[in-house]
Amino acid sequence: KMGIVIVIAILVLSGIYLAPSLMGGVKAKTNPTPAGGTNGFGLLQLFEHFSQMQLRSAVYNPSGSGGTMQEETFSYLVLGNSSFEGARNTRVEFSTVGGGDVVVGWFNSSGIVDRLDIIGGTNYTGPASAILAQTYASSFSEITTVTNNATLFSLLSKTSENTTNIGSTPLDVSTYHLAAHSPSYKSITAEYATIPGTYERLAVYLDEKMIDGTEGTFQIVSLKSSS
Repeated sequence: KMGIVIVIAILVLSGIYLAPSLMGGVKAKTNPTPAGGTNGFGLLQLFEHFSQMQLRSAVYNPSGSGGTMQEETFSYLVLGNSSFEGARNTRVEFSTVGGGDVVVGWFNSSGIVDRLDIIGGTNYTGPASAILAQTYASSFSEITTVTNNATLFSLLSKTSENTTNIGSTPLDVSTYHLAAHSPSYKSITAEYATIPGTYERLAVYLDEKMIDGTEGTFQIVSLKSSS
């Protein structure tokens, strides 16, 4: 499938940047990894709080003539709950804006994808579905990775706090910048929103400029609260 190849290519290219960065670990893995909150705020929590989301992700690599930029926009839509092999699953549709496959992942209560439906194509179950699903869900795992990253947060200093519309949803958003000189980072700008009705924070924007000239950015450009 062309969409699978495209997304994998993006993730491989992103790995060049993400490996040394604080967004590390955002790439497809060979073993299924739970999307739940066993290590903090996870994808299941993201789906619970927000039924729709669109994320723009970009990676700049300065190597070569003029450098290279990879930019993609990904979306998810929570379709609701369904039963699969006697277990309650949360069905989430993933797509890449402008092309690629549209897929539906069936997440069990542990955050593992039990089934993956490629719309207009093949349906997968078992370990293959969990591994393949990470190709699509990994972009949104950037959000949870940064949200849970205490190391990143310890490097930052709060510079402002405002009510900001992300899409049509108003959220309380605090902006942070790199507090002191770092041997690895030229600059870091991060924005965290307070999830409505909670005291939890959610990373909604991150821009990291490395000393070697590489730069990685993600930004939530729209979302819809489940409440």
